[in-house]
Amino acid sequence: GWEPLRTRALAYAEPPESLLLQREPPYFRYGDRLRLEGVLERPLPIADFDYPSYLANQGISGILWSRETTLVSQGVGSRWRGWIFELRRKLSASIEDSLGEPQSAMARALLLGQRGGLPAELAQDFRDTGTSHLLAISGLHVGILLTMSLGAAVWLMGRRRQLYLVLPLAFIWLYAMVSGGPPSVVRAATMGTVFLAALALGRPRSILPALALSAAAMVAVNPEVIRQVSFQLSFAAMAGIAVALPYQAKFAPDIAADIVRRTGRQRPWATYALTWLVSALIVALAATLATWPLVAFNFHRIPLLGIFITILALPALPFILLGALATAAAGLVHPAIGQLLSWITWAPLSYLVGLVSQAPQPAVSGAWVGDWLVWAWYIMLGGLLLLTGGLGRI
Repeated sequence: GWEPLRTRALAYAEPPESLLLQREPPYFRYGDRLRLEGVLERPLPIADFDYPSYLANQGISGILWSRETTLVSQGVGSRWRGWIFELRRKLSASIEDSLGEPQSAMARALLLGQRGGLPAELAQDFRDTGTSHLLAISGLHVGILLTMSLGAAVWLMGRRRQLYLVLPLAFIWLYAMVSGGPPSVVRAATMGTVFLAALALGRPRSILPALALSAAAMVAVNPEVIRQVSFQLSFAAMAGIAVALPYQAKFAPDIAADIVRRTGRQRPWATYALTWLVSALIVALAATLATWPLVAFNFHRIPLLGIFITILALPALPFILLGALATAAAGLVHPAIGQLLSWITWAPLSYLVGLVSQAPQPAVSGAWVGDWLVWAWYIMLGGLLLLTGGLGRI
């Protein structure tokens, strides 16, 4: 007979013929109530990968392979979430119409978190080069947007009024919305909001304690979140970027001005461009140094060139995110406008695809990275910051 069970399961199902006739892909949408008939199975390990624990960290305890799928009703759920998912669907279709492949798949993965369209070979290249974290929407992406939009706001409005903080705040939550609001992005956006609040209150020294407080609040609401790798990576990335911001503000303009001065061509636009590039490199290095032990510990693989490829790739990421958003939004107005703007996005997307697909892929096993090394690494970083006065400046 039927036994009621309340649990979360990962379901694999083919859309019924009624949906194939009524809708365009994706056939399953938020708000659908479905009846799936099949066998509910326990997840099993995949080679050396602890797949059951990976799913358990997301609250998933079973896998269902559906033999028969029936659409029971539509429009179930909150209206605002339904509106967000419908917006994501339209933005995805706009990007697909405006860009060719594989650039279209890359843009949808980075902006909307839709990685299903990525070619298998390209996805494998990201894994082999140790840059798959670039595809996973997380604190790294939010931190980059926060840093760049904060710098742009200071350049446009100055620091005389706290109004300049509204621009980065709007940017990170807009990104969280169009990406579908996955937990990793919401957490990172919350941490970014706390960081901006510390700046608004004139207490930049409270950045790390504020981030710790926001993380503690999330754990209090859902204790299981502390076991999720995405939560750990988001917090580490945001903390690394927060620590790097004072160094970025202090050194990036001077380095850029020195490079321009050595070339003998004093151009304001060149100084601004180089300042942005140096800032991106500092942020990339900080985020990578803050997260690599967790990546090695959880995924048991250390790509030897991963940090260098990441540093080379990250300067293109803001152009990709902002360009893809502009292309998608313009495509909603008219497809021709979206295709016109797509040329701006095509260049950084092609650069990223070429960089990852053509880069060497040497790697060593990360199985030797235990919890002792993770603790030692973060204790060492904290000690260095204390000795250099880094914590005193934040």
